[in-house]
Amino acid sequence: MNPDIVSDLGEFTNDACKIVGVSADPDKLARCEIDMRTTLAGQASAIRSQSYYLDVTPAGQDKGTFVEMMAKRLGISPRNVATIGDMRNDLAMFRKSGLSFAMGNADDDVKARATYVTDTDENDGFAKAIDRIIAFR
Repeated sequence: MNPDIVSDLGEFTNDACKIVGVSADPDKLARCEIDMRTTLAGQASAIRSQSYYLDVTPAGQDKGTFVEMMAKRLGISPRNVATIGDMRNDLAMFRKSGLSFAMGNADDDVKARATYVTDTDENDGFAKAIDRIIAFR
């Protein structure tokens, strides 16, 4: 997708729920993540959703708050929600959901915080997690 180049972001930022920075240099983006966390402390959250994406969201808004909002909308407890993820930005939803699966290709710290670890992307890990979720019903 080609970018839309604008001279002023003002018209977009009032309704923005996430700003995503993209880089082909994962080491540079990791350093940028640290700098953004320091610079935005208390105002916004900065965390990588992939090695090449840096997500900036309003303070207090993350995948965990999304789990809470969706559970409320469905009239169920967040403990009755199952989540699947592979990056550190998924840890917030792991903390809120009752059942969490880390993909087999996730970093070890993500795997350690999930209820279960499924297979990798290449080996149908998502489908295998869904099979387990259905079996829990």
